[in-house]
Amino acid sequence: MTTFNFQDGNGLVAAHQHPKGGGWVADTAKVSATALVDQNARVFGNARVFGNARVYGNARVSDNAWVYGNARVSGDAIIATSKFPQVKRSDGYDFIAVPCADGETRVIAGRRYFTFKEAKKHWKETRGGTPLGDETMLILKYLKQYVKMQRLKNEL
Repeated sequence: MTTFNFQDGNGLVAAHQHPKGGGWVADTAKVSATALVDQNARVFGNARVFGNARVYGNARVSDNAWVYGNARVSGDAIIATSKFPQVKRSDGYDFIAVPCADGETRVIAGRRYFTFKEAKKHWKETRGGTPLGDETMLILKYLKQYVKMQRLKNEL
């Protein structure tokens, strides 16, 4: 049996290297053959990575997190729960707000990975003045407010 230490306090656990990218995956996690886990990335706990999702850089996906579709998790991102606020736009595009290791919350939407400020700028430039653009601005406003509300709740 092959083992690996994911540095999560659990010591060595049964694991394997993903055939697409060579990153370490705990045997308790599930990663589809179509997904990529790059050599420095890690997937552990009960995490799920499937579809065309990509986990690369020093990114970590753990606990009960799900990363799927065309999502990209990169850099030093830590995705550690599946309880992120998520909204599906009328055209089927998913918007997910995720806390990152640097303390910033980012919006994942398709292959996009933005801070709220960057997301607003991007969709104003690409969809501004359209019904889809208006819907996107409402989604971003909702996600930002939700994150703010959760932070306040956690401080109580």
